[in-house]
Amino acid sequence: MKTKKETNLNFGVNYEWSPDKKYILAYNFATGFYGITIGDRFGNIVFTLKRKLPGFPSHLVEKTKANWSRDGKKLTLIIKKENEEKLEILVFDAKKNFKIISKKDLEHE
Repeated sequence: MKTKKETNLNFGVNYEWSPDKKYILAYNFATGFYGITIGDRFGNIVFTLKRKLPGFPSHLVEKTKANWSRDGKKLTLIIKKENEEKLEILVFDAKKNFKIISKKDLEHE
């Protein structure tokens, strides 16, 4: 009887596959850090963005949210800005090693 090799993905929590199933994204909320990790289906980490938690409680850390484009070529991330109490939107190009192609402050009330 043949058994299928299973890959143990330990990237973070709340896993989300890209639409093309090439990448899997996980959120990181570990001691002292928050952000995302992206891996491939073989268990290799291909990109990580982690930021140090601020020295004060911030509800903005909990608003970290990522969305894949329909074709899986781009990833949009809403994340708390470093050293500021505001959110920013980062857009990454998955085809170019998750290079940031757009960065903008998110205005909120």
